[in-house]
Amino acid sequence: MGHNSENSAVTQRVGFTGARLRISRLKPDADLERTLQRVCEIAAHALGVARVGIWLAEHTDDRLRCIAMHVEGERQPLPSLRISTHPNYCTAVLSNRFVGVEDALTDRRTVELLQDYLAPNAIVSMLDAALYRDGQVIGVVCHEAITPRAWTSDEHQFAATVADLVAYFMESSARTTAERTAHALQVSTLERDRLELIGRFAAGVAHDLNNLIQAAQLNVTLLARDQRPDAQESVKDLEIALGHAQSLARQLMAFQRGSDAPQVVTGDVLEAQLAPLLHAFIKAPVGVKFAFAPGVTFFAIPTQLVQVVMNLVTNARDAMKDGGVVLLRARPSDEEPGFTQLDVIDTGAGISSENVARLFQPFFTTKGTKGTGLGLSLVHFIVGQHHGTVGIQSTPGDGTTVSIRWPSDATHAV
Repeated sequence: MGHNSENSAVTQRVGFTGARLRISRLKPDADLERTLQRVCEIAAHALGVARVGIWLAEHTDDRLRCIAMHVEGERQPLPSLRISTHPNYCTAVLSNRFVGVEDALTDRRTVELLQDYLAPNAIVSMLDAALYRDGQVIGVVCHEAITPRAWTSDEHQFAATVADLVAYFMESSARTTAERTAHALQVSTLERDRLELIGRFAAGVAHDLNNLIQAAQLNVTLLARDQRPDAQESVKDLEIALGHAQSLARQLMAFQRGSDAPQVVTGDVLEAQLAPLLHAFIKAPVGVKFAFAPGVTFFAIPTQLVQVVMNLVTNARDAMKDGGVVLLRARPSDEEPGFTQLDVIDTGAGISSENVARLFQPFFTTKGTKGTGLGLSLVHFIVGQHHGTVGIQSTPGDGTTVSIRWPSDATHAV
């Protein structure tokens, strides 16, 4: 009998060693909740118990809250216990490294759990190990059996190791979350700095652009005296282009001093505003086709919405060296009610995945010396200011689709 008992103890120690290794190899940074659930499963199997749970002490809310639990044969809602109504048990588990109870139904530390927790879950015996962070007990890992059980020193040590690994996983996850938050803040700060730089740069460009526009308008006035039909057609195109240039100059200044209030713009109105500009800027062998769903709307500053589309269409035109058709498609978003999906689709050269990831960075361009690297960063800024999102899908040799989700009304522009 003694020999069998010794073999059983050795087998259990080997099992504990394997369980420790399996737990230590888990990766909490990917999904802490799933990791803790797996810890409970491994510990329950190693100890041969029906239930293992991980509980946190939340003193401000007066509760012990279960954040992960394995129950043999079923999955149950995660429970919680009020600290103030179970003082003996909570004092015991929050003050000691271990609480091992062979008969939880009669032990003074656990008997107060009888009605609320033990009897409903058929728990008879408990082995709890404290979770520590910075020297303070923050919770407990509970190993619960449905038959009386005298817990051995090996089982105590295994429970302690499980609790220490759980505490490590939680600390690691919290640290990773903090690092990601700090990184996101850093990225946000850099983006704000870039936009501020764009704003200063844009103000200077707008000033110089206005001077050039004035000079060009004087020459257009002189050209308008020529009554030949082709000259008049050229004057008309130039006046449209200069009007758009003035609008762009005002929008560039908006980076510095704010802008007009947004309003609901219907698809018909947007198409009517775009048509003459596209006629002036987009020439054969490139064409533009509209596919706007009936009744589609955008909640936008009209001139900025036009600016976004013109930037994207101009990029599409430049990508189609051999000609083609740019498709402007607008429809209610399938993914987000209250938003309009606006797609600008070309059949041009496409863009590599490495460059797609950088397209919204200010001053990055795939056009060499012909590009400023400001067009898409301005698009990104304007769409963001309207509480929309913009994304790009592209395959080298197979064209590019720029997709914008734009609020369709004021309700969703928040």
